[in-house]
Amino acid sequence: MKKNIKYIIVFIIFVSIILIIIKNKAYANTTIPTVSASGGYTILLGVNGILEENVINKEKHVSFAMNIDSEPCYVRIKAFAPSSIKLLYSDATGRWEKGENDDYYYYSSILNPGEVTEDLLIAIENMPEDEIIDEFNIAVISETTEVRYNPDGTPYYNWEYVSNK
Repeated sequence: MKKNIKYIIVFIIFVSIILIIIKNKAYANTTIPTVSASGGYTILLGVNGILEENVINKEKHVSFAMNIDSEPCYVRIKAFAPSSIKLLYSDATGRWEKGENDDYYYYSSILNPGEVTEDLLIAIENMPEDEIIDEFNIAVISETTEVRYNPDGTPYYNWEYVSNK
């Protein structure tokens, strides 16, 4: 009978260890981390320049600054917002033009090394006047393509060749 009690105790300990292991794994699999974030982070996919964003008077002022060691480029910008938000675009100089078949805004001039575009202003339609805003839930990306030249020397762009250097 004493042998049976030893086997029963070993069996109970073994089952207890298995249950503890299973229970810990179950907790690990059901743990849900909570993450919150605000602000923004610049992602450098190419190094022709830097996208600059500032919120002033409930408008996001967006410009692109070319690096001094880059080749002359054309620049385009696109903004992303939740589908419930309609964005309004403007610029005081008329240098930014809406693309015909896409949601990009194109800077009409060639941007040379060290130059900065005029601001493209992005606002949220129907923003309450009394609401204080210091950041927007709007993501903005920029792309550049180096200036290409026809045989006669006239410049042109080709957005199939987005610059990544």
